[in-house]
Amino acid sequence: MKKIKNIIILSIKYILKVLTFIKKMVLNFLFFITIFSIFFLYFSYYKNETKNINEYYGALLLDLKGTVTNESSFLSLLHQNGNQIFHKKNSNIEKNSLFDIIYIIRFAKYDSAIKGLILKLDDFKNTDLESLEYIGKTIKEFKESKKPVYAVSNEYNQFQYYLASFCDFIYLNQAGQININGFSKNQLYFKKFLENLNIHTYLFRIGEYKSAIEPFMRNSMSQEIRQIECNLLNSLWNYCITSIAKNRNIPKENIFPGDKLFIEKIKKNNGNYIKYAIDNKLVDEIFTDFWTKEEFIKKFGFNKKNKKFNFISIYNYANLIFNQKKYQKKEKKNIAVITANGLIMNGVKGNNIAESQTIIEEIRKARLNSNIKGIILRINSPGGSVFASELIRNELVLLKKSNKPIVVSMGNIAASGGYWIATASNYIIGHPTTITGSIGIFGIIHTFEKSLNKIGIYSNEISNSKLSNFYYTKDISKEYLENMELNLKNYYQTFLKYVSESRQKNIKEIEKIARGRIWTGLEAYNHGLIDQLGNFDDAMNKIKELTGIKHEIIDWNFENHSFFENIYIKLIGFYKSLFVKNLNNNIYKRINNFFNEQIRLLFIMNDPRNSYALCIYCTNIY
Repeated sequence: MKKIKNIIILSIKYILKVLTFIKKMVLNFLFFITIFSIFFLYFSYYKNETKNINEYYGALLLDLKGTVTNESSFLSLLHQNGNQIFHKKNSNIEKNSLFDIIYIIRFAKYDSAIKGLILKLDDFKNTDLESLEYIGKTIKEFKESKKPVYAVSNEYNQFQYYLASFCDFIYLNQAGQININGFSKNQLYFKKFLENLNIHTYLFRIGEYKSAIEPFMRNSMSQEIRQIECNLLNSLWNYCITSIAKNRNIPKENIFPGDKLFIEKIKKNNGNYIKYAIDNKLVDEIFTDFWTKEEFIKKFGFNKKNKKFNFISIYNYANLIFNQKKYQKKEKKNIAVITANGLIMNGVKGNNIAESQTIIEEIRKARLNSNIKGIILRINSPGGSVFASELIRNELVLLKKSNKPIVVSMGNIAASGGYWIATASNYIIGHPTTITGSIGIFGIIHTFEKSLNKIGIYSNEISNSKLSNFYYTKDISKEYLENMELNLKNYYQTFLKYVSESRQKNIKEIEKIARGRIWTGLEAYNHGLIDQLGNFDDAMNKIKELTGIKHEIIDWNFENHSFFENIYIKLIGFYKSLFVKNLNNNIYKRINNFFNEQIRLLFIMNDPRNSYALCIYCTNIY
């Protein structure tokens, strides 16, 4: 009895200690929130409210950190000031909205306080050609104001240099070089890995060019897919160097003459990459410290306090623009922009995931809002779950039936499930470098009976139907597999039907260009899969034409996080930057891309019928 009493007393003491610990944690958390709130209010309301945009005189510094995303606007006071609070140089920023960048540059064009534009590209990570060219188009518009545009970097990779080529002048650090060496892709293959883990994989494919299934059925790329992928890379590379040559007004051979000739030229220069860059007119000038560069000081003035030329970062400039806008009278939105950015999945949220229910709710909101006259569906997706894609398409069909037109603006990728949802639109616009098509279906099921048996776990079941007899812990019946194959064939015929109706062609014509084959936007246009080559601006012009609207007021549908959600997001970004800041950017980027785009596919495939319209090979171009 005494032992029981002691146990009860010890248990109560332990519970009290736990409660005391929780109490302290809660109080500390509330204290932290209070301190953070004070800082936030200061930065958000006091500091920025006392500044006026016209007090700045000098250059707009496009010092982009991270990459560019097709997601909706990030122009929120909390987002921008949160970066300032956590790190004065904004180095923990991982992504920037393409549409924010476009808006800010166009705003600056007419701002008398902005005397020029400087692209500082050291911390700008790789993004796609379509987004870069859209920014480049806006830079060309900015140049119409007769304000100079410079690009500066300690070193340029080929995506940074592509963007730099739109500028009036390109400056390179005397210790740097320009790395333009052609595009490449790297794909992981899992067949042996799955075998080693004793995972039984069942694979199905409709469309002989549907390459998404290869990483699970092979340990290397097939020759057929290799040929298609080589043609794709060559097309994109040719477009890239042709555009650079045109922007720089130099021959294509100057940009990259090929492996052998490039090595020969470097040898002649004794490994001097700077001389190679100057001789081939890839750069206009070499610099040591661009902050005190005489040309910039003369052009933009000198700030004695900072010991630098006068400038304002694009992030601070965005804050000021936002502060101005929030006092303007709110007008009723008439055009909705809805984005499908990333893998199309149902019930899965995360980075580069187009969660179907979220998109459906945005479409439904636009349909039920009488002020919204039409939508632009921005697709930057390799596809994903057939089920999730069909749910989105169904909601788009309802929107179209309500006499609200839909214009699709394709980003870098609008393939497979991305093209599936595009078929519900009135008009499709793609960029020449957009990767699209991949009209095909595949299925994949993993079972773990061998893995479990290996460690002494066995599965037994009873059922009254072999079709209902499906578990991930045992072999799949012949009847279930046959039903699965019939289901995939039906999905493929449905896909062909949707494309046929959308493109107003018979199914036999569509079959010739389907079968899982991927196309560039230019090829897709020639095959009639898209209506026009262009960018987001062209999509906006088209939706205005279809709706009869003269002045668009856009509803971006960006996600509003709560105050505490934003604090959490900023904390994660801040601590993440501490851990990875000393890693080589290129190594970290590749590891991160592999995890996000390839390995995670093994864990997030959640289609209820294990059916996918997904183009794995459409991503990871460097």
